[in-house]
Amino acid sequence: MSRSRSPILALFVLLVAAGTVLASHVAPKLVDGSTSCGPLTPGTVELVVDASDLPAGAVSDGDFSATVTLEGTIETGTVAFRDASLPVKSAFVAGATSGNLYEYAEPVTSHGFVYMDTPGYDPVSATGQVAGGANMICFTTGRGSAYGCAPSPSLKLATNSALWQRQEEDMDINCGEIVEGTVSIQEMGQRIFELVLATASGEHSKSEQHGYGQNEFVPWQVGAVM
Repeated sequence: MSRSRSPILALFVLLVAAGTVLASHVAPKLVDGSTSCGPLTPGTVELVVDASDLPAGAVSDGDFSATVTLEGTIETGTVAFRDASLPVKSAFVAGATSGNLYEYAEPVTSHGFVYMDTPGYDPVSATGQVAGGANMICFTTGRGSAYGCAPSPSLKLATNSALWQRQEEDMDINCGEIVEGTVSIQEMGQRIFELVLATASGEHSKSEQHGYGQNEFVPWQVGAVM
């Protein structure tokens, strides 16, 4: 396949259910040297698709087919799948050949952007990332979760200034300044980057200053998570 023209959407990795004969025709593919994803959930197969034809186009391999659309801009849009001939378990959009998708708590061994399949519940999600090797968590919150996440430091990024004003003692940085127009996205990104470096160098996060997070390492018990 040809190299994607988009610097953001380089490829899709689709995990499709293999419960039918149709799925046996879907084989893994490499796109411009991209490595295959980590071990997949039993009963699924992998299909890597070049996404250079977005914002809309059909993808197919063997008897699997779907219509892929990009809703919004390349930088911030949502990828949707329509009329898929097999159930799509998940889709991973990578912006470079080093991207990869990992199952819950699987050790992360590749470089670059990676994505882990976790539940949405904060402690369970972060626990899987820490088990996979994350040594720091950047945790965005709009409602004020003060998740501590021992043994890895958890930096709370408040998404609005109202939250920051209510819970400054729990939040590590106020990203609401972007919405207010007082700082640019680039400037805030630099602040977050510098805070990550400082924390990695020994500066304590707010959670560490308060001494909480010791009881928030919560492995995923497969099933309904509340």
